[in-house]
Amino acid sequence: MGASSPVIDGLLGLSRAGRMHMARRRVDVTQVARRAAAKLQARDPGRVVGVQIAEGLEAWADEALVAAVLDQLLGNAWKYTRDRADARIEVGVLGSGGKTVFYVRDNGVGFDMARAGRLFTPFVRLHEGTQFEGHGLGLASARRIVERHGGEIHAEAREGEGATLYFSLGRFGLGVAAGR
Repeated sequence: MGASSPVIDGLLGLSRAGRMHMARRRVDVTQVARRAAAKLQARDPGRVVGVQIAEGLEAWADEALVAAVLDQLLGNAWKYTRDRADARIEVGVLGSGGKTVFYVRDNGVGFDMARAGRLFTPFVRLHEGTQFEGHGLGLASARRIVERHGGEIHAEAREGEGATLYFSLGRFGLGVAAGR
């Protein structure tokens, strides 16, 4: 049996995101984001990216599923900033209407907000496949995971200036740990 294709792996991931057992507990989102960033740096050791991850980020969530979301969002930020000499990625949290909203912001290529409604649809890509690798399943998987937690995900961007992806994890999101 040979290696599977990225598309098949993506479809399997999308399917698993909707079926995996969820074990909610207090998750150190700061550490999960740091691990995701470290994996990206290990795969691309010569690349210099300014990564800023807020201290004390926490959520009441399934850690493996939160890791999958952050792997995807940080991976996209890494990918779409690759042509920037001053690449920056930021992970943080906002309070919005009584709920915790995490974000991943970059200063990459961004996209036209007129097309943002299709961003989380499987197989839809906002950039040419020849320009940036991918199969169009990662953000659909992230959306499925966030929705399973009772949360929401959306994006804001400007072409040539970067993108910010925001996500909540339902009414159980914690945000920033007290005392930090």
